[in-house]
Amino acid sequence: MHWVEEARRHWREYRPKMYKALKDSGKLEERLRSAGRRASAEIGQLVEDGMQAAAALELVLPQYIYLPPESQVPLLGEEPEPPELPPQLEDEDQTEEVQSLFPEENRVDQTPPETTESPTETESETGGPRRNTGPT
Repeated sequence: MHWVEEARRHWREYRPKMYKALKDSGKLEERLRSAGRRASAEIGQLVEDGMQAAAALELVLPQYIYLPPESQVPLLGEEPEPPELPPQLEDEDQTEEVQSLFPEENRVDQTPPETTESPTETESETGGPRRNTGPT
């Protein structure tokens, strides 16, 4: 099976600790065959469902054959720690400090604009907006 040998080569080079642990436990061959079978089955199913073969390979092989290097993901199945977020702004001094980092012209003004419209003719004659009082 071609995927078994490909997985063997990749795991030995990029996941040497995992490779050695599986070999030492006697489970390496079983895991290689399982990965090869699963990859072949999923690729076949995706192609049968209409996916292009290249896209199916690109989607499936990293899951079973081309596992990520141990330097990037030491333990498979674990997500890397998310980056630490900055503390929330707690007072106005911090808000002003953050605002000072951005030029004035890039800020969004939170206050509504003042209206400079002149009153309509009806409003100026009566001192307010015209009201509809019914038939005249």
